Parts: sequence; structure tokens; C-alpha cells
Amino acid sequence: MSLLPSTISMWCLFNVCLRKTLNKFEVRRNPGEPPLVPGHLIWGNGAEFAKDAVSYLLDCKKRFGNVFTIRLLNTHMTLLMDHNDYENLGKERNFDFDPIQKQVNWNVFHFILKDPRKMMKETGKWVKGKSLLGNLTTFLANLNIAFEKVVTLNEKNMNAVGNEKIMNGNIKSEKIHTNTGIIQNGNEDVGLDLKSIMDGSKIDKRLEQYHVGLDAKNYLNRKCPFSNVNSKMMRVNADLKEKLIADDSQEWFQSGLRIFACNTMFSAIFNTIFGFSDDNVFSYKKAFSHFDVFHKYFNYFWLGLPKIFFPEAVSALEQLLTFPEADELLQRDDLSPYVRNAIYHMRNSGQTDGDIKGHNLVFLHVNYNTFRISFWILYYIITNDDARQALQDEMTQLFESKYDPESKTVKLSIKDIDNMEVLNSIVDESFRMASGVFMVRYVVQDTDFKSCDGKTYSIRAGDKVAIYPPAIHKDPELFDDPSVTKFDSFNFLLLKLSLLTFKYDRFLKGNNVSSDGSPLSNAVMPFGSLCPGKKFAILQTKVYAMSVISRFNFQMMPGEVAEIDSRYHGHEILPPVKDVQVKFRPISNPYNIAIVE
Repeated sequence: MSLLPSTISMWCLFNVCLRKTLNKFEVRRNPGEPPLVPGHLIWGNGAEFAKDAVSYLLDCKKRFGNVFTIRLLNTHMTLLMDHNDYENLGKERNFDFDPIQKQVNWNVFHFILKDPRKMMKETGKWVKGKSLLGNLTTFLANLNIAFEKVVTLNEKNMNAVGNEKIMNGNIKSEKIHTNTGIIQNGNEDVGLDLKSIMDGSKIDKRLEQYHVGLDAKNYLNRKCPFSNVNSKMMRVNADLKEKLIADDSQEWFQSGLRIFACNTMFSAIFNTIFGFSDDNVFSYKKAFSHFDVFHKYFNYFWLGLPKIFFPEAVSALEQLLTFPEADELLQRDDLSPYVRNAIYHMRNSGQTDGDIKGHNLVFLHVNYNTFRISFWILYYIITNDDARQALQDEMTQLFESKYDPESKTVKLSIKDIDNMEVLNSIVDESFRMASGVFMVRYVVQDTDFKSCDGKTYSIRAGDKVAIYPPAIHKDPELFDDPSVTKFDSFNFLLLKLSLLTFKYDRFLKGNNVSSDGSPLSNAVMPFGSLCPGKKFAILQTKVYAMSVISRFNFQMMPGEVAEIDSRYHGHEILPPVKDVQVKFRPISNPYNIAIVE
């Protein structure tokens, strides 16, 4: 009998704890709040969201309207499903990004950034505005080096293996040489590096000439740094149109397209950020292989799941954190202005070298997504004949008008690149297809939010507000065809399916209109409204697309199709399910492109 009081006490304590726990998951609505989507007692709408976020949110929009709330475990998140609310999300002061940024920095990279708004203000200027020209010129220089390296390594491999035949389909009689270059299917050929191909002093000299970020105006008075490196590769034909036509005298090489993009785009991005180094540990090859592993678990980390469950990702992160200390980076003349000034700012703010490493990884993580979208842009251009032809026509017309015969260079300003309508549409459509970004804000106090349709909703402090662009990008009501009604079920289904298909001219002038004929604004949202480097990232993808198309011819290998891996919704850019094999060959007389004021 003496155990009865203690048993009753334990039972009461259990009920109190259970009640408090269930209160966190309890359905709770006040007048004026957005409708709450019904869900499981414990995990809310998490299972449906994880299974197919795009279809689920579009279905919720049909049932509950443009503004509704879902629950992911104990987190209530209000979704804004109208693209016109993109700017309203950024303007509302009570919707704060700092707590989200803090959560990502700590949960993923294990550091806290002191005064992130001041950091963004002081360092963000180094990736936008007046800094764009110098950064873009440096990037193009590194991209040209990467192109040379890819060609040279493949030619070296070709000479080593001879005329190896690829007995596959209809190409068995062609001479195709497998790319065993810098990275092959995720494996590294550590015996081949930049030093074995080119003399280091020449590289330094090229970079001195190309890295005009400190004195961009001097760029116009300099010769092309690569003009004496490979006259065959840099020679300019009198007839510029012939430059985009296949040269049958060149050998075909075979590679994974994603590996090709890594060895060119990611290489250029990495070296633009951190500069060149002889360190085999700190290289784009190592960073790429570790980021590929680590990035798979990014969503789990930032949501706060214990890292102990993901030993493979933890190991990759540990390798990334062995990158050089700040003092070593600061000794590099070609270190990017952003990283250099970020290091100065963080040190002045009393942050540790460990914090600086964490921030450098955040910056590399963001740029890793620029590589990812570049893969998709290149893939869609290669596989879409109309897109490729339209882009080549646009490039030929622009390049002829901007060609300087004295320097044998096509001199393009940032404005010239911005005005390329076909290229702009291809880039926007690629973002629409592959973007997976989740724009989330923390509600710092109870807020009456007025949406773009004029309705006002009460949003609770402590909740989160979000826009999920992938769902908006696939919304048939936004990209509606006026000739197709929602009551014509078959054609409406075809319309929905068409939104899963790349259409290069979707965003050309005259095409980018909604069903009522009004221009579409913010129809594609690949970046958060606060991202300081979005302009530079888009310019990088455009310069990459132009440079690749003007330097190489591509053909997909038979049966190769890249599928978007929908398991990674929440990542900024979705990866392919697997790499696809292509054959490529250099164009003998490519355009020599320069970025000028």
C-alpha cells in the first residue's frame, strides 16, 4: 500500500509531461490566422511534404488558397503561394532571416556569425556593384585556364591510349577518347595537375594580367593573356560564324557532363574564391568530392537532426575543415576580395579562425550551387536543338558587333550580357526547372501581414513564414495557357506536364505573361531576396554558357537523359539522379571573350 502514493504521483507527472508535449503539436487557430492544413497528431504534414513537396503544396493551394499554414513536427510554417508576395516577404521587418541564418550556420557549419547584418553590409559590396567587373574578369581568366587544362589532359590521354574505340551503339567506328582527366566519375587522377601541364611562372603571369580586380581599367590596354599560349586555340577566323560550327579535324573525347562542368565551372569558381595553390589537399578536386557527399545531408543538418546519424557526411565535413588557416589564405595575391575582407571583418569582430573556416565553407556552399545550375544550363542547351541554335544565332550577332580586330577579342560589357534575351530565357527556364530553394523567415512578433491580394492574415510570433519557389515554378495557374481551361481536364493535364519540360523561349518578351495577359514578375525565384551575390552568380552562369558553346561541340551519348533528383527539394539547386555521358571536342578557333566596362 505504501507504493500507491508514489505510483499516483508518477502517473500525474507522466500526464503533465504528455499534455505539455501534445500542446506543442496541438491544432491551434485564432481568428484572422491562415487556415491550418490538417495533419498527423505528432509530425503534422511532414510525411506528405517530404514525399512530394511541389504536388502537395499545389494541392493545398487549391484547397486553402494562396496563404495557409502547415506543421512540420512542432514548427508551424505559413506558406505564401503567390509569386507577387516575394517582395512582401523581404520587406516585412517582423519576418527575420537572422535566426534562420544562425540556425544554418550553427547546425551545419558549427559557428555563430556575430552581427550578420553588419557583416553582409560590409562584405557584400565585394560581390556586387562596382566589384562585378573585376570579379567577372578574374572568373573568366580562371575559366580559360580550366578549359585549356581539360583539352590538354584529354589530348595527353589520347596520345597515351591511342585510337581506342568505344563499342557502343552507332558510334563504334568513331575515335572517342575517355576523359581520364582531372576527375573521372568522382575519382581523382592525382598524377595529373596543373603544374604538370603548364609552367607555374606562366600561370602566375597570366593571372597577373587577367586578375584586374584591383585595377580593372588597365584591362583594356592589355593583350589577351592567352594569345601566346596556344595560337591554334585562340586564333580568330575572319568569318566569325564559322566558329560555332563543328571542326571534323578535332578528336572527340568522352566524359560525364557533370564531371566536365566540375573540371571547368567549379574549378574556375573555386580558384576565383581562394586563388591558385600547389596544395593537393586544398584543391577544387578535394572540395568537390567532399561537398558532393556532405551536401546530400544538408537538409537534415540545418533542421537539427543529430550528426551522429550521418557519419559519412561528418567525415566529409571534417575534411573540408582541414582547409588552410586565415593567415595562409591572406598571403595569396589572388585571394578573392570578398574572402579577404570577410576575414578582416570577422577578426575585427573577435571571431576565431574556426569561425572564419566555417564562413568560408558557407560561401563555397553558396557557390557550389552556381556550379549545379551551370550543369543544368549546359545540359538543356546540348539536348535542345532549338535552344542551341537560337543561342548561337544570338551570340553570333552580338559577337560580330563587339569584335575588336586589333586585339582579336570580343569585348562584352555586363550590360551587353544582361541584354541577351535568349540567354536570359534559357537561364531563367533552367532555374525554373531545377531550383529547390526554400525561402524561410522567422516571425519575431505577432504580425498582421497584408498579402498581394489585399487580404490580411495574423501570423504568430515564433512561427515561420516561407515561400517555396519550386511549387510556384510548377504552378499551372501561373504559367497558364489562355486556350486551356481548367474544365478541359485532358489539355490541363498536358499543360501541367509541359511545366515539367524545358522550354527555352518561355521567358522571351511576349511569352512571359500570365493567363490574364499581364507581365510575369518574380515568376522565377532562384535566390533569396537578401542574397548580395545573386547578380554575380547569374553573370557567371551566362559567361560560362557562352564560353562553353563558343569553345566546344557536344553530343549526348545514346540513351543518356539527366533526371532531376526530387529527393533534395530544399537544396538551392537540385542535382541530377546520376551523371550523363557526353562526347565533346574543342572548336579550333574559338572566340576570345573579354569583359570590359
